[in-house]
Amino acid sequence: MWRKITGTFNVGIEVFHQTSSADNVKESTGFNVGTTYDFSTNWHLLSSAGSGIQNAFGTNQFSYFLALQLTF
Repeated sequence: MWRKITGTFNVGIEVFHQTSSADNVKESTGFNVGTTYDFSTNWHLLSSAGSGIQNAFGTNQFSYFLALQLTF
């Protein structure tokens, strides 16, 4: 789900699930919260942070990223 908060700021959330890829690998479920901020038509700041919900200790305790995007 993605929402435009202002003309330049957006917030989104996602919930995802990954099935087991092998016999000894646990399946996992997690979530992320992401944002975008448009500095201009070409420059954008992207961020995301999230965690596992199911089997988080072995699959995804915490993940995040921050990026500067140039579009043209």
